[in-house]
Amino acid sequence: MFLTKGAKPFQVAWFHFFCRLDFNGDTGIADAFADVESLFARCRFSDCRHDTEPGCAVKAALASGELSRERWTAYSRLKSELAREETARAESSHRYRK
Repeated sequence: MFLTKGAKPFQVAWFHFFCRLDFNGDTGIADAFADVESLFARCRFSDCRHDTEPGCAVKAALASGELSRERWTAYSRLKSELAREETARAESSHRYRK
């Protein structure tokens, strides 16, 4: 497959794949990224955003190489895309109810 510079085919293709696995996508992402999501339970704080908080298991795994930057980026992008899709779906549903 030939792509233009900077193209990210997984962004759309993987998102739609996960949405087909489960209507809201959460189950598909959780299954595909079980290794990533298992790190969350090891964070010091239950509401850790995995950004600047001390005791973040995700940051530690990234620093040690246990979790690759590419995998974390893919997970983060998919979760963001899912959130945008859910927001758009909710807004669309709200508009049609009026």
